[in-house]
Amino acid sequence: MRGTGFQDGNWVVPNGPLLQRSLSAVKELADALPTNLGGDYSFHAMLWHQGEDDAGDNNRGFTASYCHYLESDLSALIDYARTQMPGASESTLFLTGGMLPYWVDTASGTEGVMSAIYAVNTSRTFTGTADSRIFPDFFPDFFPGTHTPDGEPDYRSGVSGLVIHFNAAEATLMGHQY
Repeated sequence: MRGTGFQDGNWVVPNGPLLQRSLSAVKELADALPTNLGGDYSFHAMLWHQGEDDAGDNNRGFTASYCHYLESDLSALIDYARTQMPGASESTLFLTGGMLPYWVDTASGTEGVMSAIYAVNTSRTFTGTADSRIFPDFFPDFFPGTHTPDGEPDYRSGVSGLVIHFNAAEATLMGHQY
């Protein structure tokens, strides 16, 4: 869902409405699985690719700090999801993904959330991060003096107007990393 985060309460543990909807969807899926699949299944990995709204791309002027996003938000979500999703365990892999480097380097106050996304690997076991820092801020200059942001130019931030999303090639490379 576009424009949601921890700061607006949508993903906050334990009662965030989008968190609860996600848990309900996984539980419904588990209940719908045919018993002839063995009944025993495991949740192999969870993917989390979010952070722009908490990093300051919102109309509320809020920017999460590194420590708050890492400990109070993302780490709490990981711990909670591992205990609440059917088939998940403390060792279920939880993968995060970095945000678009151009936007992080251009929009003020975003570094804390981006750093926290990468630091989760040192604060929680069985975690990993798809590294978006492999992408440059700008496409190579085909014409001297031009600076085209390396991202999807048609989907810009509703707040800053900056390029904020990955283009198709970047999204594919991120998918390979996941």
